[in-house]
Amino acid sequence: MMRLLRVELTRFRSRRVNQLAVLGILAVVLVTIFGSWRNSVPISDAEMAQIQQDYDIAVRDWEENKDEYIADCQELEAADRELNPSVDYSCEEGGPGDLASWMYGPPPFADAAARILPGIGFLMVFGAFAMGVSFIAAEFSSGAIGNWLTFEPRRGRVYGSKVGASGISVIPIALVTGALLLGGTWLVYGLNDNVGTVTSETWRDVGDSGVRLVLLTAGFAVLGVAMGTIVRHTAAAIGIIVGYAIVVEGIIGTLFDGLRPRLLALNLQAVLEGGTSYWTSVCEPNPDGGQTCSGIEQQVSLTSGVVTLSVVLVVLVAVAAVVFRRRDVN
Repeated sequence: MMRLLRVELTRFRSRRVNQLAVLGILAVVLVTIFGSWRNSVPISDAEMAQIQQDYDIAVRDWEENKDEYIADCQELEAADRELNPSVDYSCEEGGPGDLASWMYGPPPFADAAARILPGIGFLMVFGAFAMGVSFIAAEFSSGAIGNWLTFEPRRGRVYGSKVGASGISVIPIALVTGALLLGGTWLVYGLNDNVGTVTSETWRDVGDSGVRLVLLTAGFAVLGVAMGTIVRHTAAAIGIIVGYAIVVEGIIGTLFDGLRPRLLALNLQAVLEGGTSYWTSVCEPNPDGGQTCSGIEQQVSLTSGVVTLSVVLVVLVAVAAVVFRRRDVN
């Protein structure tokens, strides 16, 4: 089995399609780093002076017209409470606020660090999936899998070696890509003197997101092999995923909020971010016969995401194993 695995690892690395996919991912990473450099430039002294001037004007206006503004707010609040008694505009708490709330400069690296790796998560998992699909589908399309089985007729070992090689091969790709993105982003923030205070908790959050990204990348490469085994054509497998994203995630998921926690995209996001949320709309009838709708935030935990994606992975890998063992390869 180990000899088969070593052979498949070499074949995975040697595939031109996989090499091009890695170059494409690295190109996106470099573009992302360049975007981070542009977005991390702090606001200039002239912009800060303009913000201070606008803030001072707002403070004077509030001090001069505060009573009128509060009265107008309370009048609007009273009118809206006839339709929805829970309305509360907090009119007495109005005003320009403090100066910090007017600043619109980019957050420092310390605040953005935990979101850097999840930001390329969908790119990495889709790239790993595509590499896994093409790795085995090309053998079915060319007929090479039949020749390979003449040397090693035990199909379970062949299938297992291909699954293992795909999952293992993308791990260094994910590690290098993540390190390049994280290090490059830190560097460009440093060049713009906008690193901020990076604590041990910051790096712990970054490390946790990195581990989740690596495991997801490996899992989706394995998922790609399973899908390629079932469909036996790279374009068809990619088409199924795109069709799923459009029809199920884009249309059905939008029409039926209750299904969203069971769909792949939201659970994938939950794993990448260590938990996520989404909004549902709840409408109640008004006394005048109309409806008042409000948004309610719903949570999707990391555990829920891991369980959902694991079930999908195990089921597809098992189905593909049965198909590979029983179906004619030609």
